[in-house]
Amino acid sequence: MRGGGRQNEGLDLNYIYFTDKNFKYIIYDTYFAAGKKRNIGIKILDLETNKTINLRGDIKTRKGTLIDFRDNKLLKIGEELFD
Repeated sequence: MRGGGRQNEGLDLNYIYFTDKNFKYIIYDTYFAAGKKRNIGIKILDLETNKTINLRGDIKTRKGTLIDFRDNKLLKIGEELFD
């Protein structure tokens, strides 16, 4: 998270990801102050071909937020970015 609004290129990037067999699944909830863009969805990365499928969600149908997981002690907090 980087606050400060548009003048500071503020953003809030939230991901939960896991790997199963040769695929990495990335659940995302992102906000970019520049352009006021908010995106949710699931990306599926094929680790063999490095191709990504992006299943975009409809922000109007979102229930909850990934922000709630920031203080969850069951998940490892990392620095990897996917946008």
